[in-house]
Amino acid sequence: MSLANMVEVLRPGNFLSVQSLGKRGDAFYGQSCGGVIDRLSANLANHILENPPNVCVLESFMLGPALLFNQSTKICLTGADMSWKKNGLAVPRNKPISFVPGDVLKGGPCQSENIGYIAIQGGWQQDSPYPLKARDHLRFNRVQIQNQIALNLELVPNQDGRISFIKGPEWDVLCETNKHWFSHTTLRKSNSFSRMAFIIKESLPKALVSVERFKSVPVFPGIIQATQDGKLIVLSKDCQVTGGYPRVAYLDQLNLAKFAQVPMTESFTFHHRYL
Repeated sequence: MSLANMVEVLRPGNFLSVQSLGKRGDAFYGQSCGGVIDRLSANLANHILENPPNVCVLESFMLGPALLFNQSTKICLTGADMSWKKNGLAVPRNKPISFVPGDVLKGGPCQSENIGYIAIQGGWQQDSPYPLKARDHLRFNRVQIQNQIALNLELVPNQDGRISFIKGPEWDVLCETNKHWFSHTTLRKSNSFSRMAFIIKESLPKALVSVERFKSVPVFPGIIQATQDGKLIVLSKDCQVTGGYPRVAYLDQLNLAKFAQVPMTESFTFHHRYL
C-alpha cells in the first residue's frame, strides 16, 4: 500500500471518526443525517485552512488520538482542548500547523469541552460511521480546495453553561412542576453517551402520566425526549428517525453543539429562548 497522502492511526483515542456535515433527505429511508456534532468547530477548522466547509474532518470525544503523518501537509485543531502535541511539543488550537513525514500528533484527555476536531488541508477523503482503530490509514486530498464560503465567527457559542431550548410538540405532557424544574434546575450529563444520544443525569421530579401508549413519531438531532419515569434523552447526530417518547423540547444545531461540548464534570441549565 502506498503511504502517499496518508495518515496512520497509532492510537484512536475515544470515538475517533471521519465526519462530514451530514446528509439530508434520507430520513424517509430510515437513515440518520449523521455528520459532525459541533458544526461550528468543524467549519472553523476548515475555514482556517481555506477549505470549503463541506470537506470531512476527524471528530474525537474526550481523549485525543495519536496520528503519524506520511506526507507534508497542514492541519488545524478546534473544539476541545486535548493537550495537543506535535513530536512531544505543545501546539495551539485554531491555527494552521505544518507537518512533514514522520511527524506525530498526540492528544490527551480533554481539558475543556468534550469534542475535538482535526481538519487537514484539502480535506479527509471520505466520511465513515465507524470508529477508527489503531493501524487504520486515512487518505487526504493533496490539492488545496478553494471555493470557501464566509464564516460568521460571531455565531461561535460562548460556553457559559446556558443552553437555550424551544418547547417541543409534546411540551404539555409535563406538569407545571416538571416544566418549572426543566428550566430552573442545574443539570449534568450522564457518562452514558454516544453519537446517538446524551442522557441527563437528573430526572424530572414527577413521573409522566398518559404516555404509556405514546405512538412512535418523527425525531431528529436536537430533540429532547422524556421517558415515563422522567429520564431526559437528548438526541444527537446519529439518532434514529422515529421515537416512542414525548418530544418535550428541542435544541437547534447551535445549542446542540454547545450542549454536547459541556464537559461531563460541569453543570448546565436549560433556558427557554422566548421567555
